[in-house]
Amino acid sequence: MKKILDLGGAHGIDCLAMINLNPKMKGFVFDKPEIIKVTNEFLKEFENGEKIQTLEGDYVKDSIGCDYDLIYSKATLNFCKDNLKSVINKIYHALNPGGYFVSVSDGLTHEKTQPAKMVLGWLSHNLINQDISFEQNEIADLMFSTGFNYVRSKTIQTPFGQMDVDIAKKATF
Repeated sequence: MKKILDLGGAHGIDCLAMINLNPKMKGFVFDKPEIIKVTNEFLKEFENGEKIQTLEGDYVKDSIGCDYDLIYSKATLNFCKDNLKSVINKIYHALNPGGYFVSVSDGLTHEKTQPAKMVLGWLSHNLINQDISFEQNEIADLMFSTGFNYVRSKTIQTPFGQMDVDIAKKATF
């Protein structure tokens, strides 16, 4: 992989970790302008932080760039739930043939009552009648319907509770 995008990457630490594993990669962090100001300051504190370029905008409305080999999003797609299909379509078209999209997000089960840590994390949103949580396989199903030809999912344990990792690959033809 030569070019990666951390979509809604905030601090950029995930992108930095990937760049440190493969120094030949070019890394990009995309987030809102007010967040990118902090991202730029944060990355100055780390070795190789200068290798990451930042992109400002709203990934629902604005271009996210193109020719990526990997697009990674962690706990950010919730904030575009009403536009999720069009965002995943945008991601699909921004990837090179054979490129990967990796999403790490909540995947609620048991009629959206489990895992408890994730349900409680979204409580403030639910109290104002704003459901931004995902049911398990919701993102993976949209990946398939968008055109990704390979999708795999796995639930992992994180410090924030159980989260789903959905990995999709764009066809090489």
